[in-house]
Amino acid sequence: QPGESASSWITLWAMGAASGCMAAVASNPFFLLKTRFQAAGSEDVRHQHKYTSLRAAFMDIGRTEGLRGYYRGISVFIPRVAAASSTQLSTYDTIKAWWMRWAGVGDCLSTHVAASMLAGAAVTLAMQPFDFAAVRLMNQGSGEGALYAGPFDCIAKTVRAEGVLGVYKGTLANYLRFGPYCVFTFVFLEQFRNAWDKFL
Repeated sequence: QPGESASSWITLWAMGAASGCMAAVASNPFFLLKTRFQAAGSEDVRHQHKYTSLRAAFMDIGRTEGLRGYYRGISVFIPRVAAASSTQLSTYDTIKAWWMRWAGVGDCLSTHVAASMLAGAAVTLAMQPFDFAAVRLMNQGSGEGALYAGPFDCIAKTVRAEGVLGVYKGTLANYLRFGPYCVFTFVFLEQFRNAWDKFL
């Protein structure tokens, strides 16, 4: 079973990280558009982008920033998604086994929900600093208007100015989004596992 040995845990972690990297490359342009739309009109955002539609935003980025513009923030988006995917895939089964021993319960729906919520907390904590840096990098201006040189520069400057908790702004909101996501993901995964064992 997954998570029974250190080697299987490392394998799950590596597979999650690899799939996360591929997903990050494919989805970065859409995450960029989402981030800029969400930040529009906010006085807290140093550099503003004014778009009238999704199509206009997509065309404007290509015209003013070129192909590289669609991958602004990729240096932090890849570790963000890799951290989330690797933690999610590698911790669920380990947490589920621990929960069953600690609570004295069987492999049932309530166990799956509890393990999913705990795995969601682990994912949120692992991903949050990169998530925070990704939002700031994607919203900053380019060239002389850039405040941060990269993800680690962003995190370092934030920690110096606001303390360690500065990069964990929005953690609760992220968990309230990611916790239920993990529940649905792993509850369906368990059903597929049961169907696989039963029919195949």
